[in-house]
Amino acid sequence: MEEEHKRETEQLKHSSEMSINALENKLSHVLVQQARDEAAMKQLKSELSAHKAHIDMLGSRLEQVTADVHLQYKNEIQDLRDVISVEQEEKKDMHRKLQNAGKRVEDHEDEAGRAAKGFHVGPARGDAEAEGDEAPEGE
Repeated sequence: MEEEHKRETEQLKHSSEMSINALENKLSHVLVQQARDEAAMKQLKSELSAHKAHIDMLGSRLEQVTADVHLQYKNEIQDLRDVISVEQEEKKDMHRKLQNAGKRVEDHEDEAGRAAKGFHVGPARGDAEAEGDEAPEGE
């Protein structure tokens, strides 16, 4: 009996040692996997932080480009308004000149009409010519 007890004790001891070795092996694998997972998470957090910084930089750059484009268009629009204003002033000036020329033509036509009837008052003709093409007395 003693021997049987001894043999059973040895078997239990051996079985326990094998279970302990298996558990230690599993624990070792789990710890290695945990270390890998933590390293991967650390790497991913680092990459995420870098991507966030890049996104922030791109967002800031986009805001600056947008502001620059808006300013450029605002300046171009103002330039176009200035050109339109100058052209409108030129148009008004040309219209006034045209009206003045039209009035001068009308005045000239009126003068020519009166001269044709013998009523010319212009300074280029003398009194004798104003009364017609008669020669002065004594000629």
